[in-house]
Amino acid sequence: MDPEKLEQRIENKIPDSKKHLKGSPLLGSAIYNILKVGNRNRSDDELDRQVIDRLENLHRKYTVTPGLRPTPTDMLLGEALTRAMAPQVEELRRERFGHINPPFSTMEEAASWIKQSSEADLVKWREKREQRRKALEKIERLAKEHLIELDLKSTLLPYQKPGDEHVKSAPAIPRTYLHKLARETASMAKHTGLSQDALVTHVLTGLKPLRSRAQMKTTRNGYWVPRGEQITVNEATVVFRAQDLTEKELRSVYKNVRAHVGGKGTRSLEHKDVEVWTLVQELGGPPQQHGSKGLFWNKVLERWNREHPDEPYTSTNWAKNHYFKAAKRLKPPRDCEKS
Repeated sequence: MDPEKLEQRIENKIPDSKKHLKGSPLLGSAIYNILKVGNRNRSDDELDRQVIDRLENLHRKYTVTPGLRPTPTDMLLGEALTRAMAPQVEELRRERFGHINPPFSTMEEAASWIKQSSEADLVKWREKREQRRKALEKIERLAKEHLIELDLKSTLLPYQKPGDEHVKSAPAIPRTYLHKLARETASMAKHTGLSQDALVTHVLTGLKPLRSRAQMKTTRNGYWVPRGEQITVNEATVVFRAQDLTEKELRSVYKNVRAHVGGKGTRSLEHKDVEVWTLVQELGGPPQQHGSKGLFWNKVLERWNREHPDEPYTSTNWAKNHYFKAAKRLKPPRDCEKS
């Protein structure tokens, strides 16, 4: 049977009670584990049930991050890195819980504990709000007096919550355990390529993290042109970690990058598009009021023909088409607007 059809069939049979398994990147590994052992004459229903059970067991053992489907190579690296970090992880557990064993058996318990601990720390932190305000004023005054640049920041502890596809975060107050947990796991993540939220889960539950094969970070910023148009600047940064990256996976990453940065089917602009857009901006347009649009586009056409006598045009539609073609590229792609 076609592997993709088999995966889709099993995906469709995952019950709502186990919805956290839907879309799991470990499904392929679960299928392989079941197919390589056992009765080859089992029914489809029996095979599907066994795969789903195996998938659930894998999720109890590993915590995965969004990305491409992990391979045995990724699992090996995850296992090796987990063993290498064991002394640091055990020390973090011992400091707060008095022993080296994972303090919680499920991600639900760990997430609840993080939230409660953060809220309790914030209560104490807020009690000294006035003293902190006065101290900050003094620090800023001294920094200004002595030409010192300050980089004030706050620390957040990222963590995973079952049933929520987005990474959660909790405020981590300095000189608290959550703050140390945040700083230590951030350092581990920086040096191993494992995600910080997965490392937090590992410290608290023992679930082993898997390195994502490729990680894409996207940003979107908006700016305003003096004439009133808004410009959207999209960026995507991709970090590849897979030692056995395939061409198919690379195309998948490229597709995601292009969808965010420019949109599907985006074509390059011509120099003429840029010239017309710049000309429209110099003339104060595009006009917003009815009744002035015709005069404005005639003015654009006249200016163009005067500056390009070797390439004159007679229709204002020509100028409009080039202008709006360029203006469209300054807006976010439809794919980004939906996300």
